[in-house]
Amino acid sequence: MKDCPLSGLRVLDLGQYVSGPYCTKLLADFGAEVIKIESPNGGDISRRCGPFPGDAPDPEKSGLFLHLNTNKKSITLDWQSEAGVEILQKLILQADVLVENYDPGVLDCPSLHELNPSLVLTSISYFGQDGPYRDYKGADIVAQALGGIMKLTGLPDREPLKIAGPQAEYQAGLNAAVATMTALYLRDETGLGQRIDVSVIEVLASILEGALLSCSYDRSVRKRDGARHRILHPSTILPCKNGYVHIDAGADWETFARFLEIPDLLRYEPEEARQKADEVDAHLIPWLAPREAEEIFHRAQEWRLPFAMVLGADQLPADPQLRARGFLVDIDHPIASRLTYPGAPFKMSENTWRAWRAPLLGEHNQEIYCSLLGYTTQDLRQLKNMGVV
Repeated sequence: MKDCPLSGLRVLDLGQYVSGPYCTKLLADFGAEVIKIESPNGGDISRRCGPFPGDAPDPEKSGLFLHLNTNKKSITLDWQSEAGVEILQKLILQADVLVENYDPGVLDCPSLHELNPSLVLTSISYFGQDGPYRDYKGADIVAQALGGIMKLTGLPDREPLKIAGPQAEYQAGLNAAVATMTALYLRDETGLGQRIDVSVIEVLASILEGALLSCSYDRSVRKRDGARHRILHPSTILPCKNGYVHIDAGADWETFARFLEIPDLLRYEPEEARQKADEVDAHLIPWLAPREAEEIFHRAQEWRLPFAMVLGADQLPADPQLRARGFLVDIDHPIASRLTYPGAPFKMSENTWRAWRAPLLGEHNQEIYCSLLGYTTQDLRQLKNMGVV
């Protein structure tokens, strides 16, 4: 689309699962032409991950794949075969960016830059392209453990917890997209591309708030705080009649006590409330128990207190704030039918975000191989018979 900010940018997506595809999704959704290169034998592994409607596996109905691959084109290619290498090289000659998240060493990266010096090559791996862990096997939970964030998650007297979902992968994809755009900006100045090396554990180690710096300053080790804020209280999650709410006294302890109509709270100084959190919570829980989350949320916000309902994913589509801002979009798919998707994570006043479905496996073989690369229909048929596409 011409009114999208990244129109005219061509990206080759060799990514699998989450981190690489999420990086290229962010580029595709804002107008880049992303050519997703999938294995002829089943495609991206996320096609087999689900969730699937009715719990019936179908590579064209995976909720994970559909979400991560909006606005892309799909071709099938065994790029590690002799004929596949030649085709990949032809694609690289016409590309601005290549994104991959294979193990280090799988892709011969120096030769790719010799082939196309202006190429921005973005590589995502769990440990980075060098170092003693370079060839170790990774996973999202491995990255969360080694990146330091798991040790900060959970209750102080229980085991560390993994954050829900493959958050390490998503954070890596986000950082890869930012780094890719930065490299493209420099390429426009110099004409030269570069290699971007994204380490998933380093991505997580960079978002530990001040925990890492605290160790440097005074050797202190941050402890797990569970649902409670590590300094302020109450800033925590507690049960109510129909779920959970986050309650927060904000900057005005007296207003908080008046709102709850619990004058006994004023016996505590705000500075000591965190040390006596169990006592404070004992006052709050009976007040919350007979009230519904939505009522508590809206009434507290009228008092300018930063309360919140704890919503589940099933509640987000009906949320009036998300609906009013047009964040959630409905997209039709020829096999998966019409589904609700998350929209753009940010808005631009002068440009458009686009919403188009994820591709079927190999849907754009004819367009890319014949129209872009100049192969004939007979060539394409032969390549398919050879198992190359």
